[in-house]
Amino acid sequence: MRTAQHPQHEQLKQYLAKDQWIRMLPLVDKTEDPALHWTISHVTEIQDKKERNTYHNLTKALIDADFNLALRGAACGGLTELVGILLTYRQILGIDIDARGAHTQQTALHRATKGGHAAIVRQLLAHGATLTPKDQAGKTAEDLAQKDDIRDLLTRPTTSPTESDGYDADGEKTNGSEPEMVDSPAVCDKEVEEGFTLVNATGN
Repeated sequence: MRTAQHPQHEQLKQYLAKDQWIRMLPLVDKTEDPALHWTISHVTEIQDKKERNTYHNLTKALIDADFNLALRGAACGGLTELVGILLTYRQILGIDIDARGAHTQQTALHRATKGGHAAIVRQLLAHGATLTPKDQAGKTAEDLAQKDDIRDLLTRPTTSPTESDGYDADGEKTNGSEPEMVDSPAVCDKEVEEGFTLVNATGN
């Protein structure tokens, strides 16, 4: 399992800058690098270049092994499968599930709650995300909840990770539940957090 910067990071970033996602895929081993492999595979299915561009900084974070930043970006964008992969390997990858963004001081739980992604909120809680961290504005994740189902998740005990994720390490569904609608990882709002330009997919 890769835990440091990708050995071919320069080549990968060159392809990324040229929007050559399909050329990146052979450089990434699915077993050793499941999160980056899933991301690149997912983006190759996206037809709109502007939407593909919203994945650049998330992909760079994975290439550079900044997995805390990648988790917050995936949680923000509603990428349930990617969050599941990162959480599955979080101990190996050294992920701090409560790590905060330098600017917003928000955790992955803040980002998922703010984005309205209930499945990801459930995943994070099941893996031990805590409710007490406050962001730069002094708000907890619960303070940001606008949907009743997410408020309910934040105020009741959670199930185990295997029951709540619904995805295996490759991002494949392990039960019959339907995933939430996937947004770009930049759809949450207009903030800039550590290199993530959080604008919506239309560029507004």
